[in-house]
Amino acid sequence: MRTLLLTLAALAIGASSASAVGIDVSFVNCTGDPGFTRQANLDCAGGAATTMLVHFQPAEAISDLVALDTIADFWVQAPGVDINTPTGNFWDFENVRPGGLTVDWLRPAGACADYRNVWNAHGSGGDIAALVRSPNNTRIAALVYRPDPVAVAQDERLFGLQLILSTAGAVQAGGSFGGCPDVTQVYLDQGVPQSAAANATTTLVNCGPYFCVGPQATLNDTPVPATRRTWGQLKSLYR
Repeated sequence: MRTLLLTLAALAIGASSASAVGIDVSFVNCTGDPGFTRQANLDCAGGAATTMLVHFQPAEAISDLVALDTIADFWVQAPGVDINTPTGNFWDFENVRPGGLTVDWLRPAGACADYRNVWNAHGSGGDIAALVRSPNNTRIAALVYRPDPVAVAQDERLFGLQLILSTAGAVQAGGSFGGCPDVTQVYLDQGVPQSAAANATTTLVNCGPYFCVGPQATLNDTPVPATRRTWGQLKSLYR
């Protein structure tokens, strides 16, 4: 087994509202809850899935929260590995393994107890898309939504989503997808809480060693625009 490393700073749990605002990701449990960690071993030979838990604290009260958009980047940290070839196509969630990374909107049982589960209304759901951007980078856009608005408070601890990474088909398990054992870093670039009335909300951004808020994230000096949608546009995507 090898390590999947999350290079993310923790939310300032227990600190002031200004410093705690942000978006975070962890394994096992949400930040500040028992057993949470930022590293996990991938079971490439055994085929077991690994789950990443995204959670957030909004910068303002939102009276009509209906969705959360997120962007994350997977960076393979191994010389000679190319996601576009069999040496690293395990991480090609766009073309080769579109089902290798999935999203779940429900808070897992027994985890993240300190974070409110806002996606448990009947009719809630999620979706995910991937784009291979370079030989060692795949970008992920994941969305969760609910059918009716819910009010949330500023700085309230909220569960976001699960990103579930399957190791099925890895070379170590007798499959044809290479690159599973290679150390990979995951950056959670941003999260955008969505208002049913399309009211402005603060984009939650991971800015290197600290969390911050702002209109856009930057990763390797490349702007990541925050796309804002109306509730009608969101519903049309998932009918």
